[in-house]
Amino acid sequence: MAWPLATSNISISEMLTTVSKPRVGDAQCHQRGRTVTMRRTMPETPACAVCRLGNTYPDGALLVCADCGHEWAAATAPSSTPDDDAEAAVRDANGAVLADGDAVALIKDLKVKGSSVTLKVGTRIKGIRLVGGDHAVECRTDGGTFMLKAEFLRKA
Repeated sequence: MAWPLATSNISISEMLTTVSKPRVGDAQCHQRGRTVTMRRTMPETPACAVCRLGNTYPDGALLVCADCGHEWAAATAPSSTPDDDAEAAVRDANGAVLADGDAVALIKDLKVKGSSVTLKVGTRIKGIRLVGGDHAVECRTDGGTFMLKAEFLRKA
């Protein structure tokens, strides 16, 4: 099985690495009586500056995001700056920045999956804790401990 190479200056030896545990799709070749498993690795490209996803690829002198179609010059690839920390801050439904220990209120009734519990609109929650990921806020209510999305909360 041959893998097509994009029009880049990357050699086959740079794109294949020797691995110890084979997976589906790995290439195997026989060298001097032993089987060597090779795995294709993609060259490191920066995440897209628009959608922040890492599904980017080089296209000549440009880098292209496969998700949103944004193109930019490889020389001006986005780098990590102190402003990125401000953008990564967790914000509530009104755009206010949330911090650990804040008090928040729900702006919408939320049904808890796998339970008959419903968190009602206007419920005040004290002492939130910020965690990473999609559900960025961990909180405790009378119904238990929940992970909530910040878009359903407002600072109280």
